Amino acid sequence: MTAAPATHYPESFWRSLKHLNGFRLYLAAFFILSALFADRLSWLSREHLGSFLVISLAYAAATWPIGYMLRERHPGFEQQLQGQLLLDSAVLIVLMHLGGGKDTGLALLVMVSTWPPPGCCVPVPG
Repeated sequence: MTAAPATHYPESFWRSLKHLNGFRLYLAAFFILSALFADRLSWLSREHLGSFLVISLAYAAATWPIGYMLRERHPGFEQQLQGQLLLDSAVLIVLMHLGGGKDTGLALLVMVSTWPPPGCCVPVPG
């Protein structure tokens, strides 16, 4: 049994994932700075501040291996898109919980970043 041929995606699709990875780094930097200056912010709970900072640092660190996978284009586009969507959703939900729940405003960020899914317009081979 032979494997299905790999679907070729245009350069613009890969470029969009690179831009999303750059946005992920800026967003992680915002979360790190928010944790460091939490005493000046009213929206961020100080109860789990250490965990919030650690998750934010890990989120920022995740941009490097993602960037490498994007340069290598391995795994394929669909797998990377799904993995990044899962990562972003999970991290934002955990940060929303650690930051103080729905009152932080991060729920809106979760909704915007996951609906419609960034790849909803990507044609599915079949």
